[in-house]
Amino acid sequence: MTDHTLLLGLAGRVPDGWLALARATVARGDHGRFRELCAALARTGLVTVTWAEAPHFPGAPVRDAAHAHHDFDAPEADDHPAAELAAATDGVNALWRARRDGADTVYLSQAEPGTDLADLAAALQHALGAPVEVFDVATELPAYHRAALAAARLVWADWVVETPARRLVAVPPVDDRQALLDFLGGRDCGPTPARTSTLDRHRVRAASAAANQEVPLWQAG
Repeated sequence: MTDHTLLLGLAGRVPDGWLALARATVARGDHGRFRELCAALARTGLVTVTWAEAPHFPGAPVRDAAHAHHDFDAPEADDHPAAELAAATDGVNALWRARRDGADTVYLSQAEPGTDLADLAAALQHALGAPVEVFDVATELPAYHRAALAAARLVWADWVVETPARRLVAVPPVDDRQALLDFLGGRDCGPTPARTSTLDRHRVRAASAAANQEVPLWQAG
């Protein structure tokens, strides 16, 4: 288990501030400091861990499965700044936004295969000022991420979904795709309008491609 994978599994179970600090530490490659952060969290008693996670958290309570229930939705919001950021950031293939428990904005980002996921997570969380869960199409996502993606709004995507190696892990529902196109000034899921920015053309193509896929809302990696 990589440190990044460990932190993915802890999302929603530990304080967001601790998770952000831990991700920044992993991205810097400071393994000693990361071990210190894990040990400090274990001493607070705020985390219950699985047997696979236990070696990182000495003294923390252990269970066969550890998870926390959260409710997700995705109310309307101005997604232009986040979309512009995603378009300008190397390694980002797609970005979703969700709201957790009616209060906290969280983002989920699918990365280009081969991207350093820890580095990308640290960069995005710093730029967006919110928790960002980063994965690629091969990542086995925890229940927390599957629930968030099922409710999330697609903010931006960089490519038309064509091959299994580069498909969107979560396909937006029809009304969400139409809302995305309406947001961009489109009228349907037809061809890309001639007069759109590069950013908008990417987003329209992503929504249109998803509209033509006969696949479940959730696709396991």
